[in-house]
Amino acid sequence: MGSMSTPEPPLLLDTETAATRTYGVDAQPGATRRLEDLRRRGGGPPYVKHGRKVYYRPQDLEAWIEGEIVKSTADAAARGKNV
Repeated sequence: MGSMSTPEPPLLLDTETAATRTYGVDAQPGATRRLEDLRRRGGGPPYVKHGRKVYYRPQDLEAWIEGEIVKSTADAAARGKNV
């Protein structure tokens, strides 16, 4: 009898999938544009460029989100975040 295993998460996510995982499905299509803007300006999650394609590693998205957590608008302003 075979054992049931949990499927491994994908190693790389395209921009649309990364945006959906980061901002939620209801945030599309603006979420994809947000990640694209962050790539151009800086301040977004690390990404992998493979030819003309851009991918995100799930662990990089999670680390970036953790770094974006603030406890108050004063905390956000002190860190240079838009409030």
